[in-house]
Amino acid sequence: MTDAAAIAQRWDALAALVREGRGAEALPGIDAELAAMPGFAPGHYLRGVASLGLRRGSEAALSAERACALQPDFADARWLAVLAWESAGDLPKAIAAAREGFARHPARVDFGTMGALLSERAGDLGAAYESAKAARDRHPDHPNAAFVHAMLAQKVWRLDEAAKGFARAAELDPASADAPFGLGNCALEEGDYATARSAYARALAIKPDYEPAWINRLYLSNYDPDVSPDARRALHEAWAAKFADRFAPADPPRAREPAKRLRIGYVSADFRAHSVAPFVRTLLRHHDRASFEVHGFSNVETPDAETARLAALADAWHPIYALDDDTAAALIRSTGIDVLIDLSAHTSGNRLGVFARKPAPLQASWLGYCTTTGIKAIDGFLTDATIVPEGHEAAFTETIWRMKHAYAFEPQETLPDVAPPPILAKGYATFGHFGRLQRVNDDVLRLWARLLARVPGARLILNTLSLNDAAVRARVIARFENLGGDISRLDLAATAPQPKTWAAYGQVDVALDPFPFNAGATTFEALWLGVPVVTKLAAPPLGRMGASILETAGLADWIAADDDAYLSRAADAVRDPAALAELRAGMRDRLRASALVDGKGFVREFEAAVRRAWIAACG
Repeated sequence: MTDAAAIAQRWDALAALVREGRGAEALPGIDAELAAMPGFAPGHYLRGVASLGLRRGSEAALSAERACALQPDFADARWLAVLAWESAGDLPKAIAAAREGFARHPARVDFGTMGALLSERAGDLGAAYESAKAARDRHPDHPNAAFVHAMLAQKVWRLDEAAKGFARAAELDPASADAPFGLGNCALEEGDYATARSAYARALAIKPDYEPAWINRLYLSNYDPDVSPDARRALHEAWAAKFADRFAPADPPRAREPAKRLRIGYVSADFRAHSVAPFVRTLLRHHDRASFEVHGFSNVETPDAETARLAALADAWHPIYALDDDTAAALIRSTGIDVLIDLSAHTSGNRLGVFARKPAPLQASWLGYCTTTGIKAIDGFLTDATIVPEGHEAAFTETIWRMKHAYAFEPQETLPDVAPPPILAKGYATFGHFGRLQRVNDDVLRLWARLLARVPGARLILNTLSLNDAAVRARVIARFENLGGDISRLDLAATAPQPKTWAAYGQVDVALDPFPFNAGATTFEALWLGVPVVTKLAAPPLGRMGASILETAGLADWIAADDDAYLSRAADAVRDPAALAELRAGMRDRLRASALVDGKGFVREFEAAVRRAWIAACG
């Protein structure tokens, strides 16, 4: 055997070991061979593969980069560098490797799409979108390139481009459930319920167990005015029967010791800069530590300053993002949690699978989702008698745990000062809604069109990020006109990031609450910024959040019983600009004197509701 043949045979044997997952055995031999032939690029590549298999990401990346330096056109080695730097947690180097790979090997679509996805993980959505678009443009007939481009176009609020991209991805790969699901999400963001419903149905026809489509179908049911409370509950129960209830333990923990100091845990993906943070802060801050030991179970992927702030308010903090449902449930059991409270329900990042495993004797849902979870293992739903009046409990699978008030709000320190009503300077009234278009159905737009017709010269501002998209703006304008609205008096805006949107409230005299799914956090913010909000009573629970907030704030006279009362209240408010200015100037004092920002009083109510449920569970 020649020397060359013997060397090749040794390399083949080492490669076989690596393929078999025996990299630790192979590495000494690889190093010995490389000592004799350090310029052999495939040897450095094999060393990188072996190291990555042993989860030595940085070591693998350096070997891959050495192979690339020796052989610049070595595409597989450059791909290995991408994977290895990602494994090492060095996203900037992984992104740089992916970009270099796509520049050198444009036929390899995976370099382009991976560079986009890594940039998204690094928080650079602009770069992610551009990388995805470049990959799509280079590979217009590649289904994954189409899908990744569409997904990132949606994230940068290019909704029309995203919808077309998802449609193209579905055409290129008819077996993909992801593409119709993405198309449904774009439609839902615009408030196009029929298209969203059809798209989710298509995704589920392809993949009946595709849980994201199930979840978003539930989410859609909250916004669609044609879905009754009974139908909404049935949808949630169907989801739970398929994805949650089978995980309930045969012998779940039992509540005991009625008077004990309760160990209470909160689970959320929103322990970060998020609209729910002002509500969570006040709860954690004011808990009676003599009666409650407070634990946070954080499903936050990238903690921020708000995460740290909330963690400091808890007695113990447990990150669970990296844990699967079984492991997270075991952790909760091991900490001896008595009462576990879900703060996300069916919203993004939820851990309902953990709750389904019943890790605590008593479990409830509050705050993040204003209707039932559908899960049998969740015992209670915390709310008030305005959101869920007596006689409406059947909308929930949970038992209603009523408090005097459903929420209390701790205002952001960075919110701007109250501005005088713009009608004083402009001479005409301005109404506004600063929430997502999901809530703005045709009935809402029709009523707002009637309001402009009733108030001469008045204008309507709609402000939400989806209005960044010119095609979305055009469709909103067309809808408003078709519903009888004067489009010359409609202003569309997309202010971001904060505090631009908060500052924009200074251009609004009166805020308008949509229905049948009222706004939540935006109503609190509007009030703190001095802007009164008019709401209409709709079907509980989703149609009563506005009423609950306004009653708690001492503004019950801004709650309308029907369309005509809604129009009258909004129109009457701007007929007397001086009275409106007086109301705004005193709004924060009014709120400070109300239960809406009485964190301590709210938490005593919350604790009392939990204690009542605990005592009942103890039997």
